[in-house]
Amino acid sequence: MRERRRRIVEASDGVIPWQRVIHVQGKIAIPKDSPGHRTRIRLLKAEGVVFLNGKVSFAHHGWQPADPSPLLD
Repeated sequence: MRERRRRIVEASDGVIPWQRVIHVQGKIAIPKDSPGHRTRIRLLKAEGVVFLNGKVSFAHHGWQPADPSPLLD
């Protein structure tokens, strides 16, 4: 996972703010008791990101994952 995250940031020339990289399920992908977890939530909330039950509410923000069915054909 860390390697994938590193490649994403490198490919974007470091332009993606680290707090915006979240798990596909909307979870913050670092331990809940870590300072980084709390910082990430604070930064996202400051940007207006809505959390429901500890996850980013994709529906609230109008984002829906792409339909995976074409990948299964």
